[in-house]
Amino acid sequence: MTPILTNMTPQEFLASPPEKLVLYPDPVLTAATREVTDLEPWKQIAPIMFDLMVKHRGCGLAAPQVGLSYSVFVLNVTKPMVVINPVIVEANKGVWEETEGCLSLPGQKFKIVRPRRIKARWIDLEGKEQCATFEGWTGRAFSHEDDHLSGVLINTRRI
Repeated sequence: MTPILTNMTPQEFLASPPEKLVLYPDPVLTAATREVTDLEPWKQIAPIMFDLMVKHRGCGLAAPQVGLSYSVFVLNVTKPMVVINPVIVEANKGVWEETEGCLSLPGQKFKIVRPRRIKARWIDLEGKEQCATFEGWTGRAFSHEDDHLSGVLINTRRI
């Protein structure tokens, strides 16, 4: 079996997109990501990430999970979103404990405490700054994928 390449450049990814996801304990999953400065390759990478997310039956997928150490994730809870260089600017003090899984830890479930509501800022594929407040499963999924960009893996999170 050929290992999945990790810590690729966007150009390397596009030359040979993976069909599988990066699994723990690959170090790309626990390393902080780099900020995206060139949006062009992500216009081609994002659809591939959405396809992999659907293929693996997820609702979100972060760039490190496909071997790219960049601050990007795709999400589709209520609508498809490409999130680049996100920042959670506000988190509600009310919390919600729920079971989560992770595509990089297949078959495992964890009880995770997250804020009930978050406010986030990010850039979309057209380079426009976006800002929104998310609650419920969308906020939970956004926070989960954002954790991947900081090198926080679900099983290392303290409850």
